[in-house]
Amino acid sequence: MELSREIADMIAAAPELDGALALGLDVGTTSLSAVVTSGEKSAAFSIPNGCDLPSDGVRRTQDADAIFDRLSALTEALIGRYPHIQAIGVDGQMHGILYVNREGLAVSPLMTWQDARADLPIDGGESAVTQIAALTGRRVFAGYGLATHFHEMVCGTIPSEAVKLATIGDYVAMRLAGRAEPLIHPTNAASLGLFDVRSGRFDTAATDALGIDGAMLPEVGATVAPLGEYGGRAVFCAVGDNQAAYFGVMRRGGVLCNFGTGSQVSLAVDEPREGAGVECRPYFAGRYLLSGSALCGGRAYAALERFFRAYVGTGEPQYARLGELAEAGYAELSARPSDLAVDTRFCGTRDDPTLRGAITGVGEGDFTPQALAVGVLRGMVDELYGYFRAMAQPSPERVTVSGNAARKNPVLVRLVGDIFGASVSLSDVAEEAATGAALLALFANAECQMPNAE
Repeated sequence: MELSREIADMIAAAPELDGALALGLDVGTTSLSAVVTSGEKSAAFSIPNGCDLPSDGVRRTQDADAIFDRLSALTEALIGRYPHIQAIGVDGQMHGILYVNREGLAVSPLMTWQDARADLPIDGGESAVTQIAALTGRRVFAGYGLATHFHEMVCGTIPSEAVKLATIGDYVAMRLAGRAEPLIHPTNAASLGLFDVRSGRFDTAATDALGIDGAMLPEVGATVAPLGEYGGRAVFCAVGDNQAAYFGVMRRGGVLCNFGTGSQVSLAVDEPREGAGVECRPYFAGRYLLSGSALCGGRAYAALERFFRAYVGTGEPQYARLGELAEAGYAELSARPSDLAVDTRFCGTRDDPTLRGAITGVGEGDFTPQALAVGVLRGMVDELYGYFRAMAQPSPERVTVSGNAARKNPVLVRLVGDIFGASVSLSDVAEEAATGAALLALFANAECQMPNAE
């Protein structure tokens, strides 16, 4: 189905919304989403990203201009449906970067958060990640923008026309606003690495030690600032998808477990804190977001689905059958505990990308499809619970669960409650990150009092 028809069909079924509205755009890895909200009522929309470029297993890139074109078409259609949209907010997949020229146009593909080039030896020597640690004393993981940038810089592969680097969210926002340079929010800036969360600035001592040209780094703002206008509607700078999703669901705070392609456990705090495998990220209103991220969230369950699909010998998705097996496995666990455990770190961790998952405690009686199905879901939750314990926070009374992987797997939601020892609720917010971006734009627009659309 053509994109225009797909969008038209979605909008034809969209609900009515009254009053001043804001539009939030989420640039996801596998989907592009939008939410239109009044602050009380919302409508959510999603289309496939579909902009992946060929990968060799290490290089993970997407076509930045194709992403913008798809989101631009969605934006135009939504403005036509909801002419009272007054503000536009953007969030996007964090860590990845692209390069822009003096006109603000992309001169490279988006090198995504999954790009692993920075872990490769350069000319038979050390990788970019290892060199950064040796020269600065700071750890920046592969897939983080400045690790990718340093790799490209050392290899001499930065496009000659490049004058700035930006995240994909920044690129979409600046293009919508008609800007030639990005203005980056701290939530996105920190995702690039070598950032001081207390000062809200890049660590210039570290970038200087690496020989990184400071002129290539985008300007960092302190707030969700206006960039310009799109058809008379205020466009605000992009924010990180982790923070946007948390804001969209948990404005009053608390523990959030989100299961998407990757997964995160997040908690807003007033003071920056450290923990093994836990990042302290900028949030909003002077607060910080503790976040523990697993590289394999829904990806782990998707790998199991591919295994079953290959066994069945069909191209048909096996998620429905896998869900039935997980339900049966969960019931068996309630009646008879099992030692079978699945470590779902199939893609390693950011601290150690060489780690791999494992299936342990296998006994003859519990090596079954249903035990394996529930075991993968348990492994996904166990990894996040390990990060939560590293945050050194009191045990939560309640945990909120969000993300498409959780919505499609009731067993996963129950396991979160079991493993965290807390009551659990599934978020009723559709497209959490886009919702957060829309709400931030709605509130920022009211505060800034920018010109509104008629």
